[in-house]
Amino acid sequence: MASGCEQVCFEHDGEARTYKWDEVGAGKGAYEKVTTYRPLPQGKGGDFDRVEVKTYTSWACRGICMVLLLFLLMALAGAVAFWYFQKDSGDGGRREIRTTSLAFDCKAGYWNWEKGWSEQKKFYCCRTAQRGCAAPTTSLPFDCDAGFSNWQNGWSSAKKQWCCSHRGRGCAPVVASSPYDCHAGLSNWQAGWSPSKKLWCCHNHH
Repeated sequence: MASGCEQVCFEHDGEARTYKWDEVGAGKGAYEKVTTYRPLPQGKGGDFDRVEVKTYTSWACRGICMVLLLFLLMALAGAVAFWYFQKDSGDGGRREIRTTSLAFDCKAGYWNWEKGWSEQKKFYCCRTAQRGCAAPTTSLPFDCDAGFSNWQNGWSSAKKQWCCSHRGRGCAPVVASSPYDCHAGLSNWQAGWSPSKKLWCCHNHH
């Protein structure tokens, strides 16, 4: 037998019938027990009656209950969606306020950003607007202007070599080799020197 809740929203969709024997008392039933049960003539009482037993094999949900269940699910989904969007909107507002409180106007005072801007503003504007970024500096291994007046004695060999190669400073003077040694054989120059050596030494060393 179905309970009260089942009868409200469900109805049986099929049934199977069987029979059983209930003892109702002497002379009160329509059957009596021998080897098997047999019916008695009308008016003669026996000990048993045959009772029909119904067993429901399946249940079907009533239409009204399905409609109510659908409305309940829709209301629950709406409540969850409302709560989610309210929470997301509240968090977004707080994030916007925090972002605005940290923002800087990267156009204001840009003409004097190096001295007029704070480090926070320089960092923010460089990252977001590519303004206020410090120019990259490349350090040179040597300053070829420092000590140039005494480069021959004051500069190291490495500095002379680097400044000569990159700046054209600190280069050792080029000494041209003489074709003849005018001191060698000078005591016998008339007989020992060649005509070309005599001519060259005469013009360059008198």
